[in-house]
Amino acid sequence: TSWPVPVDNVEGAAVANVNGRLIFLFAERAEGQPQTLLRWADLTLQPLAFGPFREAAFAAPAPSGRYARPISAIDVDNDGRIYVASAVDTGNDHGPFRSTIWRIGRIEADGNDGIMMVLDRKPERLATLHGIKVEGLAVRQQPGGEPELFFGTDDEHHGGILRVVPGSGV
Repeated sequence: TSWPVPVDNVEGAAVANVNGRLIFLFAERAEGQPQTLLRWADLTLQPLAFGPFREAAFAAPAPSGRYARPISAIDVDNDGRIYVASAVDTGNDHGPFRSTIWRIGRIEADGNDGIMMVLDRKPERLATLHGIKVEGLAVRQQPGGEPELFFGTDDEHHGGILRVVPGSGV
């Protein structure tokens, strides 16, 4: 299928369940830019269709600079909390790489049959990871407990890893 709106280079995408509605979220790579746009819309699967997209600007507090990507991965937990990774990749397949994982806000019903994104004024830093480039996040909801957050990397010539974010799920 065609991408639902004009894009340049999508870096992260996720699907959230908000009050029984599927919500599709995505962000552009925005490498070297101070911010990127998080966009979201209702998603139906049969037939595949998107509702109108809304957007909110997100500026990662770190990392920043010429090779920084404000969002390199996204996921959402069962309570609508939004997690993102930010990364630095200089374009050299040997690195150096650096990533930060954040909890940045929530996606929730707005009370008027719509969905809104509420971004925190100050995102919560969950991890800073030197030497790796996080390009995937996944939340596993623990029965009766806090969500457990995993990250996946694509470290070019150094391969990839999948690990739990230290301190999540406890």
